[in-house]
Amino acid sequence: MVAIPSIYPGEAELSSYMRGYLEDHAFRVETQQVEGDRYNLFASRGNGEKATLFYGHLDTVPITSFVDWQTDPFELTEKDGNLYGLGTYDMKGGISAFTE
Repeated sequence: MVAIPSIYPGEAELSSYMRGYLEDHAFRVETQQVEGDRYNLFASRGNGEKATLFYGHLDTVPITSFVDWQTDPFELTEKDGNLYGLGTYDMKGGISAFTE
């Protein structure tokens, strides 16, 4: 996910990737167009008797000059036991966790 740029408002490619990933893992996926090329994804699986909602966003903030990146922001990099990449903390890491 980190390797797919999703800087606001350009998260269409990541949204498409996530839709495919979820469908490949037996989720039913519905989309809701928000504006332009931006969509909400609604994924469900099972018989519907119990539900858990996970909510997150796919876009990231622009890379700015005041952030001193020590690694490529579009490559997931492990350094000293930590993972670095644009969106790993907010929110690509969270989405990865709850989809797994």
